[in-house]
Amino acid sequence: MKKLLPTLAAALLVAATVAGCGGGGNGSGSGKDGQALSSSEQKVANTMSAYLAKNGQGSISKKDAQCIAEGWVGRSGVHKLEQSKVLTAKGQVNTNSSTKITPALANDYAGALLDCIDYATLQSQAVAKVNPGVDAKKMADCFGKAMPKADEKKLLVSTMTNNPDQQLTAKNAQAIQTCQQKAQK
Repeated sequence: MKKLLPTLAAALLVAATVAGCGGGGNGSGSGKDGQALSSSEQKVANTMSAYLAKNGQGSISKKDAQCIAEGWVGRSGVHKLEQSKVLTAKGQVNTNSSTKITPALANDYAGALLDCIDYATLQSQAVAKVNPGVDAKKMADCFGKAMPKADEKKLLVSTMTNNPDQQLTAKNAQAIQTCQQKAQK
């Protein structure tokens, strides 16, 4: 059991560590089957989106927050999000009590996030922002090959469930280091 804010913030920081950057994903924000959200689901997604954009520490755009929230609500459903205490019974983001992020919920969130945000691009932009000698495009190309989407998703899930995967964390760090060196201008 843990607070929602640190859990989502950790996942966002793993996935998107740059202020004001985002995009590049191809997600529509709908559920697994591509169906549009119901009006009640959309209302909850809008509430979650505002929360993600506000609490993402500048690492996520409002558009991407909306995409992620719609995707998570569409995949997990309001009932499961309420059962896990991510949401209150009134459909508000639960910031006052502990949540239980199950592997299934974390998997749904990570899938929604990766449908909406290009992890390799954001990691590369973050590095290029603090190291102007790095070509972000070259680094993103390298990083995308070194860290496949399946690994990105597993890393996010392990972060959210507070069950760190040491091998993936090391692989991610090594990919960032190697690709940063290869992408020097």
